[in-house]
Amino acid sequence: MKIEKKIFLEKNETVGDVIKHLSHTSATKVILNIPSDAEIATSVENFHMLAAAALNRKKILSVESVDDRVVELASLAHITALNPIFRTSERAVSDIVARHTKKTVSEESKKKKTEIKKTEEPEHDYAKKPSDEGDVKITVSEERTEGIKKDAVLQEIFEGRRDTPNLKEQKKLRRKIIIFRRPKSIRGFLTGLIVMLLIVAVAGWFVFVKLPEADISLVLKKTTIPLDGTVLIASDITAPSFTTGNVTIPGEMLSSRQNLQMEFTANGTTSVAQKAEGTLTIYNAFNSQSQSLVATTRFMSPDGKIMRLNEGITIPAAKVENGKIVPSSIKATITADGAGPDYNFSSGIKWTIPGFKGTSKYTGFYAINEDAITGGSTGERAAPTEKDKADAKTKIEESLKNALSTQIQLLMTKNLKLLDGATLFSITKETTQPVEGKSNMFSVYAEGVIQEFVFDEEMLKQALTNKAKQSLPGNEDAVRLDISYGTPNIDFQKGTMSLPVTGSVVFAAHIDVEALTSSLENQDESAVRRTIFSLPGLENATVTLWPFWVHQVPADPQKINLSIE
Repeated sequence: MKIEKKIFLEKNETVGDVIKHLSHTSATKVILNIPSDAEIATSVENFHMLAAAALNRKKILSVESVDDRVVELASLAHITALNPIFRTSERAVSDIVARHTKKTVSEESKKKKTEIKKTEEPEHDYAKKPSDEGDVKITVSEERTEGIKKDAVLQEIFEGRRDTPNLKEQKKLRRKIIIFRRPKSIRGFLTGLIVMLLIVAVAGWFVFVKLPEADISLVLKKTTIPLDGTVLIASDITAPSFTTGNVTIPGEMLSSRQNLQMEFTANGTTSVAQKAEGTLTIYNAFNSQSQSLVATTRFMSPDGKIMRLNEGITIPAAKVENGKIVPSSIKATITADGAGPDYNFSSGIKWTIPGFKGTSKYTGFYAINEDAITGGSTGERAAPTEKDKADAKTKIEESLKNALSTQIQLLMTKNLKLLDGATLFSITKETTQPVEGKSNMFSVYAEGVIQEFVFDEEMLKQALTNKAKQSLPGNEDAVRLDISYGTPNIDFQKGTMSLPVTGSVVFAAHIDVEALTSSLENQDESAVRRTIFSLPGLENATVTLWPFWVHQVPADPQKINLSIE
């Protein structure tokens, strides 16, 4: 007895869950109802596994679903599948089919032959499994009937002239049935044809348009003109000239100034008698007229020490307010008349002017030092030796030169040429003095200037080339220039340089590369050779068209490689 059962799956059920359903049901024919977007419909491998599981358990498996993807995947795994919505003839399926009389295989074979049932349902390619009860049928789609007729064994089974095969034979027949593929539709044929034509078109474009190249190499005749002369470079001219025979070009004198002060250790000693120095505030409490005092005017302290004005001054007139004189004042620097510490004074001392003694101005003009007067001393102190001074001079000049060389580089541009011997560095001022507050140190102050005489080397080369070209009859280009410079003779004060130059200029015929390339486009090999060998000044040439089947220069100028030597 055969039993049919329909199993309704949930979306999230896996292959393992379905195999459990197959194992637990006693029905021989099982129909799986699979919903849309089911987990099992994510891969065709899931349906292959179901087909194998059904075969092992001797189940006849089919699938129904409203999801076309499920139907397609089941068909790919050779499981009969259909969409019930579009089914034209459908038999109602009950969970249990009534039992019928059991018959032996021998009796059944006498009454009728095993049939191959033709169905309009989507194909189920593998042979149905034999059962202990009832007939065994092999279901094959209508579309594979023609393929089956080509095989003798399958033809006999299809026509009922051969008994139903056993399970082992069914497996062999299943492998035969599945090899008969559905014939391609006209749409698939047209799609393949279009793809093939596109491939042929792309291949043709690549072979006959993209791939071809032309390599053309020209070797031109050369003319060498020697160079041997002196170039005059001057900062007071503005343009190059070679009309007088000698080449003259403009030059430029670069200049940079800087000062520097450095401290050094004094390793010697010297005797000193230092005079005190300070500042006085000088008052006019005499009248409403100004008073002039010359340099070295004496001021006397209460104990008779003399200070002298460093510079002449004019004391402003006093003011008269309400009949009273309001003193005016002015500050002035002074230096002690003698050396030593006796001339050092604290602040607040009143100073008189001995030159006014015996007159009424003596009491009307006076001075007060608001700050202390210091610096008077005698004895020995540290002083630089002659070697200290020489070493310090070398060091500060080297440092100043390096600083100036770095600074003047900022004035250089890419086109300017600086030759050896075209740089002049000099010290314009240099002094040595003690360092205040550091008795064993001395400082050196220096001012320096650096000058560099430079010229535009490209301008020089062009002037030499133009002069050499004067001796040639045709329109030729300089293709190589070799020059070397001798020792320059420079006058930094006048801003001139005489520069010996030797070398040579190599000329070749002028070729308009762009125009020649344009004229060669689309020419065949013989026309290319005629064009090339008609060029003036040509020594030899080679023309190569690539690949070997190309016999014409490409139309694309980017594919024409023209080199000139």
